[in-house]
Amino acid sequence: MTTDLDSMAIEMPEVSRHPNRLAFRGVLTLVDTPSDRPPAGARGHRVLLTRQAAERALPSLLGMGLDYTPSLDAHDARRKVGIITSAEIVERPATDEHGSTRIKNRESIRDDPWESVAALEVQGYLFARDFPEIVRELRAGGRRLGMSYEVADARIEDPRAPVWRLAEVTFTGAAILRRDKAAYRNTWIELQTSDVGRQTSASNSGHWPLTTGHCLSGEQMTEELTQQFVANSERLAAAAEALNQALTRLDAQQETLCEKVDRIIATIDESEAGARKEMEARIAELERANTELKAQAKPSGDPVARKTLPPLVTALLAKQGVETAGPIDLETLDKTLAALSVEQRIAVKAQMARAGWIE
Repeated sequence: MTTDLDSMAIEMPEVSRHPNRLAFRGVLTLVDTPSDRPPAGARGHRVLLTRQAAERALPSLLGMGLDYTPSLDAHDARRKVGIITSAEIVERPATDEHGSTRIKNRESIRDDPWESVAALEVQGYLFARDFPEIVRELRAGGRRLGMSYEVADARIEDPRAPVWRLAEVTFTGAAILRRDKAAYRNTWIELQTSDVGRQTSASNSGHWPLTTGHCLSGEQMTEELTQQFVANSERLAAAAEALNQALTRLDAQQETLCEKVDRIIATIDESEAGARKEMEARIAELERANTELKAQAKPSGDPVARKTLPPLVTALLAKQGVETAGPIDLETLDKTLAALSVEQRIAVKAQMARAGWIE
């Protein structure tokens, strides 16, 4: 038995009035139709996504992110504003989004003229609370905005052809763009009007859920989310406990460090006080020694207390007729020593001063 996979969806559990989940729908691209302008990365070539390639790539589109840039003129794979949960290839009349104007791009790979086009329609959810600006833009701009797909591992039938036919692709996401910046001008995106039943059920639409052969029910999804929540809570609790222990260790280390600093400061203060006392005692000792030296150096009036002059000085004074029985007058001493050189006179006076004979 063969199955035509032209429609697929992820069945999401219904959550009434979810603040961060707002349904959207729109046309991502046209199939078997050349683009109006070269997309980014096509080296100036327009592209044509074959229906066979689109049908094979439908599973890769489910669960992919929807991104945008604030200027709505480019792709930004790191700025995800929503998720795609449903994809379907449908036949549409060859008219614009208002149903009144024929699609200008009437080129086709077929020889016969055609009156309808195959379009890849998608549905999904916008993160409305995280990105309120894109919701306001969609509500205010009507169908001024379109979409553009993002692919990888593309296989081109003839790279030299002016229009690249994509025979095989893998969808990696999509972007919201102004329609004049999109490769296909006839793509569009709009918000779903109902908050209930935004997702398409596999039982009533023929969509194939992206599962291992069966659909996930709401109860199964809720149980799985509950298990994930419990596991995440346990990991967060363990992380919080580890953080608390680390903070406790840091507090203990800080307290120990403060105690060491206090001890160092106290030791420095004690050392300074001891050094100050030792210095004061040393100064007092030096002052006493200085006083004693001054007392010892002071000449005495008692001849007995005077020291004996060196024999050379005594002989010199006796030769000059100077008596050494008592203090010697300086004027007399200068006359007596006049015959000597200056150095000799200074040496003699120094010896007499140390002996206490002159002041």
